[in-house]
Amino acid sequence: AAVVAPLRRSARSDDLDVRAFALATLHYVRGRDPETRQFLIEQLESVRFEDEASIRGRWVVTLGYLGDIWRERGELGTAAVVYQKALELTPEHPHILAQLADAYSLTGRHDEAIAQFERAVDADPAQSLTLVNYGVALERAGQNDAAAMAYRRALEINPNEHLAHFNLGNHHLRRDEVEEAIGYYVTAVTLQPGLAQGHSYLARSLTLANRLDEALEVAERALEFDRNNPRTRQMVQQLRVAVAAAKGP
Repeated sequence: AAVVAPLRRSARSDDLDVRAFALATLHYVRGRDPETRQFLIEQLESVRFEDEASIRGRWVVTLGYLGDIWRERGELGTAAVVYQKALELTPEHPHILAQLADAYSLTGRHDEAIAQFERAVDADPAQSLTLVNYGVALERAGQNDAAAMAYRRALEINPNEHLAHFNLGNHHLRRDEVEEAIGYYVTAVTLQPGLAQGHSYLARSLTLANRLDEALEVAERALEFDRNNPRTRQMVQQLRVAVAAAKGP
């Protein structure tokens, strides 16, 4: 009560920042309490028409930020609850929808993740990274062909989306389409030279294509970016032996 009372006073402030932050805080900590919810509704209804978008925008940004904090801490269930609260204010907010979808995807709630990603894409079709994450969710649900379509849609929007290239490389590698995979991996690491996993997967693909000298060079580059990766270190050692054996005594 000692905290709620001053927050309620601040929720009537003439300062839009103070007002929105107080409303967002009340929503965050007591948003399921019926009395608090009624208070929030009344305050929103009392906002002047010309101020409503500003209040809602600040309110949603505050909740979205708090959701992101829980997500970064690995508390995905809590993050999802906070994102859902933000969507009560702006149901079709593309960033919040995408973050909620990703939280669902990481916790294995694949159908819910896919549904929220589709809403996010509908709300803002121009977000290439949302399409990439949508593709990842589809992959986790076992819908690999649909995932590849999502990655290609991302590249139609932004041909420089390196993660779309990388994930398409993975898609083709799983299908034993090695040359296609190599092409996508090369583009991914060209666009993002620090993508250690991209270099590693490219090295594996080149090994499968029996291009051992190139594979060794790329694997050593992967190791430069991720020196503590034991699998990459082992791959470099194996390729050095293979290259030396191919050259003969």
